[in-house]
Amino acid sequence: MKVIHLGTVEQGKIQFNDLKKLKMDIYKHEGKPVEMVISRKKKSRSLNENSYYWGVPLAILGDHLGYTPDEMNEAIKWQFLRVKRDGKPDTARSTKDLTTAEFEDLMSNIRRWGSIEFGVYIPEPNEVEWEL
Repeated sequence: MKVIHLGTVEQGKIQFNDLKKLKMDIYKHEGKPVEMVISRKKKSRSLNENSYYWGVPLAILGDHLGYTPDEMNEAIKWQFLRVKRDGKPDTARSTKDLTTAEFEDLMSNIRRWGSIEFGVYIPEPNEVEWEL
């Protein structure tokens, strides 16, 4: 079971947001080997970014190509987020795992790809209104 605790580093020390819960979770693993991983918390994409992705590029390309938004999402992941590993089958990253910078790069690539490959214009977020 993976448990995540949030906090900030101040003067070389971690200040956890909920120290009581952290102590309770540590106690649950008494006498067992554990692993601690420290990483910078990624900013997840906003509801607006998510709504734009599903409501604009996926909808426009899906309508043009005859795919549902879910099918178009899978095609996009395969086209742009494919992971190749020697001797293993290819997989694709989830858009949920992208940083905000990677997600914006993906949006630019989708707009360019739609234009070049299919002659479809996909407006940028500031050029269109969509529903949340």
